[in-house]
Amino acid sequence: MIMNNDGKPRDIRSRNGGLKFYANGRVGSFSQTNSSEVGSLDPKKARMGLYCLNEDGFFAGFASHSPQAGVFIIKEKIKIKGDTLIMGTDKFEFKYLRKKLPDQWLVFKPDW
Repeated sequence: MIMNNDGKPRDIRSRNGGLKFYANGRVGSFSQTNSSEVGSLDPKKARMGLYCLNEDGFFAGFASHSPQAGVFIIKEKIKIKGDTLIMGTDKFEFKYLRKKLPDQWLVFKPDW
């Protein structure tokens, strides 16, 4: 779900994307995953990022690229409500539902 920061829905979509958290503060943002294909969670297919939890909150920063601006970091605050992660900027909000992964899906390690 994408919401404006006034709380009104702007666009509601069901996506097959997701976040996968790794050791040492690393996180991958996947635009497409397939629950029947283990390789869909290969970190090489993710947008690489880092996360941190401190006294100011829970944050993630993702590398992004623009032809005009080059490579830059997008920092987003993460809120947790039950089994839902709510991540967003000042304009949009994305919700991710927690899902337990089978052990055979945990074989990949990120290279960043």
